[in-house]
Amino acid sequence: MRKIFLVVFLGIVVSFSGCGSNHPSNIIVDPEFNSNNVSRILVTPVISSISDNVDRDRMSERMTQKMLWKRLARISDYNFFSPQRFSFALRKVKKPVQFDEIEKGWIENKKIDAELLKSINDYVDADLFLIPEVYLWNKDEADYRESSAASLTEVGISLYLVDPDSGKIIWEATDQNYMEAMRTEGERVLVRGKGGFDRRIKGISATGRNVYGAPPFEDVLVKVLGALVDAFPSRSIVGK
Repeated sequence: MRKIFLVVFLGIVVSFSGCGSNHPSNIIVDPEFNSNNVSRILVTPVISSISDNVDRDRMSERMTQKMLWKRLARISDYNFFSPQRFSFALRKVKKPVQFDEIEKGWIENKKIDAELLKSINDYVDADLFLIPEVYLWNKDEADYRESSAASLTEVGISLYLVDPDSGKIIWEATDQNYMEAMRTEGERVLVRGKGGFDRRIKGISATGRNVYGAPPFEDVLVKVLGALVDAFPSRSIVGK
């Protein structure tokens, strides 16, 4: 009985565990950047370097954009322009450009053509562009036949503030986090082994997979974006 209780207790503890290091994990600020000179920020659509094989439905882009916009709405220091406004301005530029082209160039070398940025900003009039990039979006769901296996969900995101006149990155923050779980999708049973009782899944799980279900991406995403947005430069502090 004591052994069974211990297994259940450890499962509960692990399900709430996460990365214990400092968050955000990295912040880089241009020495000449003064947030007191900024009031209007255009948020671009989320750029995701996650392959279609891993993220077929592009949830890394859609979920991140929705949750990031809600977080930014809580910041009163700036006036944020939506990604829809960016897309509208992009359609208005003289030389037609697809966002896929911008996304590819950014993933490869963290640059966007300065002339294109200026052309877009003619329709927006923003002081800075905020470019979100998802670089890690992963679930590792453990096979139920593994002893004491834990499933893992990981998310990694970077936020960049870019000068639309030069294309230069003047502020960036990166964070990465994870959550582990011992949750299962099928019926739980106890199987007697040489060492006593062990928890297993009976048959096939509800989704047809013999795995422990990993935590939802939303649960990790809220932690990562929370850390990044909390680290956003404040106009009330910087420059005083």
